[in-house]
Amino acid sequence: MMTTASFSLSSIILGEVGVDPQQIRGIGGPDFPRLSLTLEVMMRPHALTVSEGRSQPGLMVRHTLIQILGVMSFQGRRGNEIEIAEFASKPLLHLSKDSPSTYQISIPLDLAKVNRIEEHRAGDAVLKFQCTALLAKHPALVKGGGVNDADESIEALRSANFTFQVHIPQSHWINYVLPGLGYGKIRIVEIPTPDKVIPEVFAQAIKEFEKAQQYLKQSDFDKAVAHCRNTLDLIPKVVKLKFEANARPSYPDRVRKLLKEHLPVPLADSKREAIEKMLTTLWNLTSISHHQNSQDSGYFSRADADLIMLTTTALLSYVGRLLSAE
Repeated sequence: MMTTASFSLSSIILGEVGVDPQQIRGIGGPDFPRLSLTLEVMMRPHALTVSEGRSQPGLMVRHTLIQILGVMSFQGRRGNEIEIAEFASKPLLHLSKDSPSTYQISIPLDLAKVNRIEEHRAGDAVLKFQCTALLAKHPALVKGGGVNDADESIEALRSANFTFQVHIPQSHWINYVLPGLGYGKIRIVEIPTPDKVIPEVFAQAIKEFEKAQQYLKQSDFDKAVAHCRNTLDLIPKVVKLKFEANARPSYPDRVRKLLKEHLPVPLADSKREAIEKMLTTLWNLTSISHHQNSQDSGYFSRADADLIMLTTTALLSYVGRLLSAE
């Protein structure tokens, strides 16, 4: 649904702008991320006002929209507004006329700002734009005169403020905005599947991590962490570990056996113990029930989820390389 707003002077509407949330895109990638808006502009001529709100019959006043300046804010999950970026359109030079025109406005961002939005976003992205329209007033024109007959000399420079809010559906934000801003997947590189690994288990571990990425984009940090835990849980299961018949091995037991007995090239004891501790500590961290005074939901923050996901992907990649060593 198109979001519209108007700007006016002395209660006289001079123009309208409209933004379709479905047309908003992320562009520029991680090096130069920008939010691209397609702005539909309609400028309206109005009757000449002589005094005390009285108009002069037959004379119309036109304005040219020179430029739009503004500040974009983001509405956080608690309803608070977080200022994100200032922006300025290129010169528009849009004269009052009967038909609307469209313009592209590019709002500069950086990955720190994108991360800040994602840290506070819950579902749809709600953006607020506080704008100033810079206007040039032209001499009055006899009503019925065409645009080509207008006197384009400038009588006065004016400005008008207006505000509008855009609700971008979560699905659109995730699929069409974030990727263009360079906020993509955490990619796992160089994960071989050697002969001694159970392929379907390793594939399931990667699939669990992909699910974690999706929940991270949806700002469901608890579920993102839960799927990281599933990934970690599968790591010592990628090979067949042998325990005594009645044994009930714990996660640390399985990790220790994997690293100590099933690597093609054994690790030094100090290195093996450090990797074992990293896996076990991260596995414990990802368990909400492991933490005292934790709540049923909302326990993990964005920063928590980022740390856990980055560490999980590093460990998954590392174990894959260890098992592929010759």
